[in-house]
Amino acid sequence: MSHRPTLQTTAERSRLMSNVRQTGTWPEIAVQEMIGSLGWHFTVKVADLPGTPDLANKTERWAIFVHGCYWHAHDCHLWKIPSANREYWIEKFRANRERDKRKVKELRKLGYSCLTVWQCELLNQPRIKRRLLRFLRTAKSWRTCSPDVVVYLLGS
Repeated sequence: MSHRPTLQTTAERSRLMSNVRQTGTWPEIAVQEMIGSLGWHFTVKVADLPGTPDLANKTERWAIFVHGCYWHAHDCHLWKIPSANREYWIEKFRANRERDKRKVKELRKLGYSCLTVWQCELLNQPRIKRRLLRFLRTAKSWRTCSPDVVVYLLGS
């Protein structure tokens, strides 16, 4: 028997969902700290770009989305379809995936390089740091990162 309360009304569900953090999550902060430590400058939550990227640099035209595996339906161990109200959740996750693809496509049309970092990828910090570095290097800017950091990260 489940000890979770059954939410009977839309108002109750809405109140519960409003407590889910949408910005400043630990995955976002971890990626911000990694990119900052590599010497790149960025803006957080760029609302005037399609999809409101979690991090972006308009001058160098790159955008990074930091996705929670659950809400963005990543096929990993952190995601599963809830057993209650399955049809609703299947449609919700499908719509989230479609929206994510559409927003990246819109950004690419504007000339942006885009990267999605998944919550589960942050469990291997050295690997994701190398991935971020490769992305930033190919996305335009290589000049601001100190050479010793580059050698260390690419060599490890």
